[in-house]
Amino acid sequence: TLSISAWTAFLQSTHRPSMLRASLVTLCLALAEGAVLPTFVFPEEEDLYFGQNVEHIKTEIGRALDKGCLDDWPLEDQTEIAVVFRHDSMVPETSDFYVQYQMEQVAADKAQDAAVGFTSLADHVQYKRKLAGALQVWEWSPHQMDFWKATLPGDIAKKLAYVPLATATDATDGCDAVLDEDWCQQDEPADVLFFGSMTESRKRLCNMVDEELDRLKQAGHTFSHQCVSGAFGEELKCKVCKAKIIYSDHSREGA
Repeated sequence: TLSISAWTAFLQSTHRPSMLRASLVTLCLALAEGAVLPTFVFPEEEDLYFGQNVEHIKTEIGRALDKGCLDDWPLEDQTEIAVVFRHDSMVPETSDFYVQYQMEQVAADKAQDAAVGFTSLADHVQYKRKLAGALQVWEWSPHQMDFWKATLPGDIAKKLAYVPLATATDATDGCDAVLDEDWCQQDEPADVLFFGSMTESRKRLCNMVDEELDRLKQAGHTFSHQCVSGAFGEELKCKVCKAKIIYSDHSREGA
């Protein structure tokens, strides 16, 4: 959730915008005494991979605003702030500021497998520039927060805030709705489930689990097993909700 300290830093990092902007998604209204709360926009709202993360962060921002976390907002002009997730996502031209929600495995060793997409921080100079230009950088991982503090220049590190996200199937968004869908009911369930990009190390892990389940089958205990790649959103949620055991593994060392 968005802490009071995160919002305090958010206020301190804001300066007066130079232009008025139109909003895409409005989460707040004008304050009394002339100040106008910012409008937040989410370019990846329909993104298959980050869509549910966007929905969660929208909810948390709304709660923070309801609790008055931005009641000291100083600006009288309409201000638009984009919240972006992908390292290569575009910030809308209408936005005065942007927050980068940092989701990449920046603390990990360089990836040797192209399937992971983001190979290493050193290979993405443009992403470093993007972080430098952000109003704030929200990080989901305490481990990576330590990496950032030891790596980033002080003027960028002071923008960091630890903002964890709930899982896609947390208590506020359970499994009942997706399990009632006809297409989900027809989807083959797995007792044991792995999901993620299939790097070579993950393929070896899946094969090891297959071998172990084969031994259990010979002993009279049968369990189905799936290693799924390329499933996102409701499709993935259906599989997660049906699984009895879910296991995972980082795509590279040091993550």
